[in-house]
Amino acid sequence: MIAGFIASRKSFLDRLIVPAIVVLVGLAAFGLGRLSALTEQKVGIIVHQPPALEP
Repeated sequence: MIAGFIASRKSFLDRLIVPAIVVLVGLAAFGLGRLSALTEQKVGIIVHQPPALEP
Protein backbone atom coordinates (compact mmCIF):
# COMPACT_ATOMS: atom_id res chain seq x y z
CA MET A 1 0.00 0.00 0.00
CA ILE A 2 2.67 2.53 1.05
CA ALA A 3 5.05 1.48 -1.74
CA GLY A 4 2.26 1.92 -4.29
CA PHE A 5 1.47 5.37 -2.91
CA ILE A 6 5.12 6.42 -3.13
CA ALA A 7 5.38 5.07 -6.69
CA SER A 8 2.21 6.85 -7.81
CA ARG A 9 3.37 10.05 -6.13
CA LYS A 10 6.73 9.85 -7.93
CA SER A 11 5.10 9.45 -11.32
CA PHE A 12 2.73 12.33 -10.51
CA LEU A 13 5.70 14.56 -9.64
CA ASP A 14 7.52 13.45 -12.79
CA ARG A 15 4.48 14.32 -14.88
CA LEU A 16 4.27 17.70 -13.13
CA ILE A 17 7.96 18.66 -13.20
CA VAL A 18 8.58 18.26 -16.93
CA PRO A 19 5.75 20.58 -18.09
CA ALA A 20 6.66 23.05 -15.33
CA ILE A 21 10.25 23.22 -16.62
CA VAL A 22 9.02 23.64 -20.20
CA VAL A 23 6.69 26.47 -19.16
CA LEU A 24 9.39 28.22 -17.13
CA VAL A 25 11.91 28.01 -19.99
CA GLY A 26 9.28 29.33 -22.41
CA LEU A 27 8.41 32.23 -20.12
CA ALA A 28 12.09 33.05 -19.59
CA ALA A 29 12.75 33.05 -23.33
CA PHE A 30 9.68 35.22 -23.95
CA GLY A 31 10.74 37.62 -21.17
CA LEU A 32 14.27 37.92 -22.52
CA GLY A 33 12.93 38.50 -26.02
CA ARG A 34 10.62 41.26 -24.81
CA LEU A 35 13.42 42.82 -22.75
CA SER A 36 15.85 42.87 -25.67
CA ALA A 37 13.14 44.27 -27.97
CA LEU A 38 12.33 47.05 -25.50
CA THR A 39 16.02 47.84 -24.99
CA GLU A 40 16.60 47.90 -28.74
CA GLN A 41 13.58 50.17 -29.19
CA LYS A 42 14.82 52.62 -26.54
CA VAL A 43 18.32 52.68 -28.02
CA GLY A 44 16.86 53.19 -31.50
CA ILE A 45 14.77 56.12 -30.30
CA ILE A 46 17.80 57.72 -28.64
CA VAL A 47 20.06 57.18 -31.67
CA HIS A 48 17.55 58.52 -34.21
CA GLN A 49 16.65 61.62 -32.20
CA PRO A 50 17.70 64.82 -33.96
CA PRO A 51 20.02 67.10 -31.99
CA ALA A 52 18.24 69.63 -29.82
CA LEU A 53 18.19 73.14 -31.25
CA GLU A 54 19.45 75.65 -28.74
CA PRO A 55 17.87 79.13 -28.71
